[in-house]
Amino acid sequence: ENKASHDVALNQMRGGISNELQILREKLIEFTSLIELELDFSEEDVAFANRKELENLIQNLKDKIQNLIQSFDYGNALKNGVPVAIIGKPNAGKSSLANVMLGETRTIVSDIPGTTRDAIDSRLQNRHGHYVIIDTAGLRKKSRIEDDIEKYSMIRTLAAIERADVCLILVDAQDGPTEQDTKVAGLAHNAGKACILVVNKWDLVEKETGTLERFRREVAERFSFMQYAPVEFISAKTG
Repeated sequence: ENKASHDVALNQMRGGISNELQILREKLIEFTSLIELELDFSEEDVAFANRKELENLIQNLKDKIQNLIQSFDYGNALKNGVPVAIIGKPNAGKSSLANVMLGETRTIVSDIPGTTRDAIDSRLQNRHGHYVIIDTAGLRKKSRIEDDIEKYSMIRTLAAIERADVCLILVDAQDGPTEQDTKVAGLAHNAGKACILVVNKWDLVEKETGTLERFRREVAERFSFMQYAPVEFISAKTG
């Protein structure tokens, strides 16, 4: 379906995994053979292998096995798509961003906060790979949650964060970074997700010299606990 999955399929067809396992098997036999020799001749005070070499061999085996385990996650992401959750407070433009990424209207967009009630999955494929875009309900302060439906929506959003690999954290440029934005970001950060801070509605902000730099400083201060996250300024409305 895309170049990355094509490369993986070709590698499997050519016996890539089988070759890796065969090399591992041979190295394990080598290691156990040396250990057995040491045990058989333990009373002879004869060393058949350098201890440091044995330690290095077993470490190399562990590293190789770990790489194979991680390759499953990569192959699974290629096959089923990388789950990307779009999260933020109500009316930050999450559904608008999901629609513009997908190139079609999949979710209802409204100026009324709280239009999206459920986590909605949509598949996206491009030259980079295969993704599952998860549009979520806005997260507001617990004290402002008034009905059971909104409680359900919040639970669904939290579940979407858990099953995502990447979280796009939307910040409303008109409001600026708020305390609620940091709480939403904290959920993704504490869950160990890859995060991107997305400042939306940038087209509605009046610009003057230094506006962008000033806003970047505000974002850096407010989200100081996740300096690893890149910051993007966008307008979902204009694309």
